[in-house]
Amino acid sequence: MLIHHLVSAQSFSTTGNWVVSVPASTITEAGNNYTQGITSATDQTLMSLLPGTNNGQNRNGIWEVYISKEDSDWDSRLIISARRTGTGTPLANNNTITGGTAYTTTSATPSAFFSGRGGYSNIPIQYQVSGLSVVIPVKAYTTNITYTFLN
Repeated sequence: MLIHHLVSAQSFSTTGNWVVSVPASTITEAGNNYTQGITSATDQTLMSLLPGTNNGQNRNGIWEVYISKEDSDWDSRLIISARRTGTGTPLANNNTITGGTAYTTTSATPSAFFSGRGGYSNIPIQYQVSGLSVVIPVKAYTTNITYTFLN
């Protein structure tokens, strides 16, 4: 008896990088916090994903994307959030994508970001930094956003 299993690996990639600078001219009054966040381009990161299959089953596999961050040098008063601003390009007609269109605040603990079924390319992601205040020291802050793809 010969049993043959077809297995294909899942594929997941992102492209993008955001460097933002807050000009001194935006700071107008000492002691004020700024309610308006700073946002990136609506397609700052482009995400492509393709769920894997096992023996030809789950061909249009159901998947989830989680988001978290790892601070390199970050002030905890600064809040970085992300949202999905479009669906990208579905790789088949019956694919679906849901959630993630409202800003999701990132933390060290992974949070559900959005989910779907089937493969997609070029899903656009936008970022927002809020919590800006004149009491936060002036310097370069760095954090890394991590996406986890489960299928």
